[in-house]
Amino acid sequence: MRIIGIICLQEQMADVLDAMFEKTVQPGEFIIRQGDDGDNFYVIERGKFEVYVKDANGIENNIHTYDNRGAFGELALLYNMPRAASVKAVTPGTLWAMDRQTFRRILLKSAYKKRKMYEDLINKVPMLKSLEPYERMNLADALVPKQYLDGEQIIKQGDTADGMYFVEDGVVRITILGENNREIEINRVPAGGYLGELALVTHKPRAASAYAVGDVKLALSSPISIPNYDTVDESNVPLFLRDDLDLTNFLEEKELNGPPYKHTHLDIDINNKSDRIEWGHLRYQSVYMIDHSYELVVQWVASSGSIVADLIFIWQRKAQMCGIQMVPIPSDLLALPFTLKSDPLRGPIFIPLDTECLMGNKKYLFEEFREDTYAQRLFLFQEAILRRFGFIPCLIENSEDDHQYVHVTGNAFILVPSTKSIRPRQRTGTNIVRRSTGQKRYPVHPEQPSPHEAYITRHVSGKSKDDYNVDRRMGFLWSWNHMISRKWKSLSTSAGDELFQKKIIQDFKHFCSNGDNRLKKFWDSCWELKEKSCTRLKQ
Repeated sequence: MRIIGIICLQEQMADVLDAMFEKTVQPGEFIIRQGDDGDNFYVIERGKFEVYVKDANGIENNIHTYDNRGAFGELALLYNMPRAASVKAVTPGTLWAMDRQTFRRILLKSAYKKRKMYEDLINKVPMLKSLEPYERMNLADALVPKQYLDGEQIIKQGDTADGMYFVEDGVVRITILGENNREIEINRVPAGGYLGELALVTHKPRAASAYAVGDVKLALSSPISIPNYDTVDESNVPLFLRDDLDLTNFLEEKELNGPPYKHTHLDIDINNKSDRIEWGHLRYQSVYMIDHSYELVVQWVASSGSIVADLIFIWQRKAQMCGIQMVPIPSDLLALPFTLKSDPLRGPIFIPLDTECLMGNKKYLFEEFREDTYAQRLFLFQEAILRRFGFIPCLIENSEDDHQYVHVTGNAFILVPSTKSIRPRQRTGTNIVRRSTGQKRYPVHPEQPSPHEAYITRHVSGKSKDDYNVDRRMGFLWSWNHMISRKWKSLSTSAGDELFQKKIIQDFKHFCSNGDNRLKKFWDSCWELKEKSCTRLKQ
């Protein structure tokens, strides 16, 4: 009965065996035929049976023989699919069979009993009473049964929490480390109890160890978020100030399932203006995200530039009719000087971010949080500023460390340079300008091997990279979209004019330099939201 054990739980085995019926067969009798609908699963008690499969010519070939043991037709319990082979009795025999409907009924009945039992266990936990009924039901469905032998360790003191345990059967012994690292028993959890819940809400290492007393059966839940119990509802708190950073918020193109781009043939001369064949290639993003820009790439060799331009303008007019903002962009948004021969006229503008006004008496900007989250929080803080000024992420085959953004009008691009190190590094040498005692350091990467990083250095300090103050290297790379022509602006009112472009960058620079204390006010308003969420919890 090993096959049944694979597709049903041990507790269901007795019900499955009781539901099977006996079937006797005679020599030459076909139990199942290839191509017939599958309905029953068979287990051999005695007898000899041969398995035949038809080849391409319809000739049956003997591929296997069962001799007084074995089982066949198990797929009929799970799927309504044709038989893949024929089975014929060679000698008189006895089989035990089960139909699919009975098997499914047993599984559903067992699943209901299991959910009811788990719901009863969950309802005994005070901290889980704040969950909605559907949340408790989902949690019950997600519990995973685990078994431990006598004396086996379940939880080790100091380990990272992997979930919460419910005791279905048996007893669990709880111990802590005392003097000389001797384990001291402090409690025992019987069936119906639970353990490991505090590590989930305090996010601290396990405070005790747990061992099985006799054979123990547990139900394990994954780490869960429990509202109104030692946690804060941070839905209104900016991401960079939340206690727990949700990495799903940092989804990038490389993390999406499937290829980032799809390809298709493009008929460029849709108005049949040319006297020759005009064709091209279209590359477009495979996933659309509502808070991101969406990219279409037109590539051509055997096409006229004027005809391609006509096609693009037709798209632009149709997009505007549908309420979609469509703008042309260069293949390289920022034109970073990665080589010494790069175009000097298209170099981006570096706009530093003044974090000194936010430091106060702190050593690090985010010293209230774990050090390994500093780099992520700095990036999220910069992204919050960009979204405040109407910039949205632009996932156009950028590097894995840098993040690019485009303004909703299409006039400007911004790149957030990556912070490659989350720990401060000590630099040596007599030509290093060190900060005064009143200034605080923030951990960033001090090395600048690439010309584009040296480019940032020169524009921030006006000096060589060796004289550059590493702590001022936070900010944004700004570049204009030179692809928006006057003709394009005349067709799109949202693109704005040159005066509008000047106002954008002036306002952005003014904010990042803490002009009129705007950056500090934004920072304080974010912390007020954080403090209000904590106040609601205390109330």
